[in-house]
Amino acid sequence: MSLPESGHYIRPGETDARPTIGSDRRSDRRSESNAVHARPGERGEGRVGMIVAVAIIAAAVFAGAKYIPVRVTAYEFKDYIDQETRTGSLRRDADEVRQRILEKAEELELPLEKKNLEVKKTRSEMIVRAKYDKKIDLKVYEYTYTFEHSYRAPLF
Repeated sequence: MSLPESGHYIRPGETDARPTIGSDRRSDRRSESNAVHARPGERGEGRVGMIVAVAIIAAAVFAGAKYIPVRVTAYEFKDYIDQETRTGSLRRDADEVRQRILEKAEELELPLEKKNLEVKKTRSEMIVRAKYDKKIDLKVYEYTYTFEHSYRAPLF
């Protein structure tokens, strides 16, 4: 058991890791940091993770850019159906409401067929049901968005 000049006990086989007078701590750190970066098998793993994350984000943005406009148009059409149904008492008959809804669907470029639009006017209420399917091409998958809406409004 020997005590070095610093006064701390050092076990056999160990060296005093503290810098001695006149040594440069910065140069010691540089050599240690070079050893840390030179680990084999770990190079580039962070880049692969980042590429995967960017690819996932890009796919989500692409899908959103295709899907969101379809949803916005469907919401606008639903709003129009509700408005036409509420103001149905101002129209002469159900055929006029049907024609206005079909014109709006054509304006919005929706694949609504006449057979998928039901407009019924009774003495007390107006009932409108519409259904269409719109295909969304996502390049690797074709998603079918189904719009189905029914609205009832009392006639005054």
